[in-house]
Amino acid sequence: MKRFYIFLIFLISTSFSLKMFAYTVVVNGKPWYEEFYSNRISDDSKNLWIATSQGIIKYNKSTGDACNVASEVGGTLESTYTAVEVNSDGVVCYSEDKNYEMSKVWDGESLIEYGSFSCWGSAYSFAINSKGDVWASLLGRYFPPLDSADHNIGYGTSNMVSSSVQTAIMDMAFDSNDRLWIAMYGDYDYLGYHNNSTTNSTVYVGENPTGVSEKMITSIAIDNDNNIWFASEDGINCYYQATGEEVCMTKEQYPAMLENRYYGNDIDDNGNIWFTSENNLLKWDGTQFTTYTCPVYQEARSMLCDGDIVWVLLKNDTLLKFKNNEFEAIDLTPAITKDATIPRGIELDKNAFGIPVDQLGFDTSSTFTLSFWVNPKLFNHSIFVNKGGTNFLSIRDISQGWPNSDYGYVWSQIGNTSEQNFGNRIIIDTRIGMSGGATSIELSPIQFNALEWKHFSFVFDVEDNHRKILLYVDGVPSYKINDIDITQTSWSENNIIMIGGARYNLAPMEAYLDKVQLYAKALTQTEVKESMKVPLLSDPSLLGYWNFEFGNTIDEEGYMLSDNGSIKAAMYKILSLGGVSSEIDIIPFAYGKGVMDDKKENTLQSVEQSFSEKEQTKAYLSNKMLYIENAEGVNSIVVYDTMGRVITSTNANGVSSVQIALPSTIKGVIIVKVDSDIVKLILD
Repeated sequence: MKRFYIFLIFLISTSFSLKMFAYTVVVNGKPWYEEFYSNRISDDSKNLWIATSQGIIKYNKSTGDACNVASEVGGTLESTYTAVEVNSDGVVCYSEDKNYEMSKVWDGESLIEYGSFSCWGSAYSFAINSKGDVWASLLGRYFPPLDSADHNIGYGTSNMVSSSVQTAIMDMAFDSNDRLWIAMYGDYDYLGYHNNSTTNSTVYVGENPTGVSEKMITSIAIDNDNNIWFASEDGINCYYQATGEEVCMTKEQYPAMLENRYYGNDIDDNGNIWFTSENNLLKWDGTQFTTYTCPVYQEARSMLCDGDIVWVLLKNDTLLKFKNNEFEAIDLTPAITKDATIPRGIELDKNAFGIPVDQLGFDTSSTFTLSFWVNPKLFNHSIFVNKGGTNFLSIRDISQGWPNSDYGYVWSQIGNTSEQNFGNRIIIDTRIGMSGGATSIELSPIQFNALEWKHFSFVFDVEDNHRKILLYVDGVPSYKINDIDITQTSWSENNIIMIGGARYNLAPMEAYLDKVQLYAKALTQTEVKESMKVPLLSDPSLLGYWNFEFGNTIDEEGYMLSDNGSIKAAMYKILSLGGVSSEIDIIPFAYGKGVMDDKKENTLQSVEQSFSEKEQTKAYLSNKMLYIENAEGVNSIVVYDTMGRVITSTNANGVSSVQIALPSTIKGVIIVKVDSDIVKLILD
């Protein structure tokens, strides 16, 4: 009834004809263009902005942090969003899929609406010209920037007078001459541009012939020669602006196109044209099409080219990252529903995660434990046919040259081609002298598979002046090194504790790594099992902990500080000469898949109304004061911002309640570690 009254008021107060409200083609109970909108991913260089079924997600491409920012830009968290566009200046353009809504632009301080009472509906596209001016669309109208006299009225398209199909502008883009191009859905025209020299003028270059199925364009991309690329029912189309010619490439000509309707498209830095259909990704390199897909690739609509990455958004709010011909699925649901942070680790990609020992104060007799979760993407044993195996953990000084550059204090590998050590078994060695080493013995057989998370704890102990190394796999003792007199092996201050990386005649590990912990003592089996879930934060021997979840502090040299202090680690690319490791380069961290919920530490709990309760710990906020209560006592508290920087910390010595004053400048989300519990709070 409410909609009927508004409609009557609209008819009385405007001079538009009834033809503007023509019938809409319906697919699965929804207007066609609502089912297939494609402009739902944008990029400000650092973050992806994603219009989802419930809110706008801001996804940090470096750290993998994802959060729902709809309310921060004036929108509604629960709304479905039909389009989003951003620029590097922080301007966010979006539209909510609501009745009688207008296009909205958030400039960082205020919310601006495009259109007027007589012009409303969902927007499916925005465009930003070279000067940073925002043009917006609403169904069949498009609107110039705020400083234009036609800002509230906009320009209509020919399809608005259709008697059978309601028009929708599905996409807009500027060419290199700042000419605005418009892709439309409707009876009459499907492609045109705005003529700046005449008022209210749209020049149409693509017309739907009478009696022929309409071209329903959902996305356009403009190449370096200002040619307009788009897909429709008849195939992949290109309009050559210089000649006025339109060419259509069909699946009969190019079978790799498959039997699909393509929706979103974009152009990468190398000039390749990319398209997405429901079930596959398609690339045109100028001569041929290539098709890519994966099992989860279903009901895709939107895509974005970003350097050597192609991002694809599925209808179920899953984000696909396509890089090096491989897909990685990123579930945005936790960020959308505010249930948790998406699990995140780092991707080794044949490099090594390394901890320099010169900051630790270790020597030959030191006891310590290194624990981590690892998920191998694949095993490359076969790339070294004569030897086989994949490098795993090593502690070595590459600057010393052969053999310490590839062996050193301890080394280990997965797999070997010999009859005694076949498959994906672990082999651990430690050097007795410069001429040889001592090999571990297997205590408990393990099955180490690719694409499976396993937890490893290397425990370095000393007993009766003899070194002992014990490996726990998923908390079970699995390998033990032969006891060796510790005086026979020297310790170098240039050693680096390395997980992965290249080593002589061994393949480098390609794997995801998460939850790295370093302790200055030999953990017991009970402690190992406890640390699999959460780090032993109250244990003073915990030197460093890297969980990669909340953003990390990287110094100017590229070292990543641990979550709980100043111990640093780096990602190392290991260079070789004649197969022997000779140098190392510090390279940027690459973030990737983290430990899944059933094996990771306590999941962060987001809160409503600035209150959270996790197990026995209660934490809440009032007037910039953080209150923490636990009847069993609180020992340590560390407060982080979302980038992993420590805001404040304190030791509570077992008291049941603590009050901490927070800086007045802190806003938004904070992460609070209370002993082994982790909670997330929102400051107003």
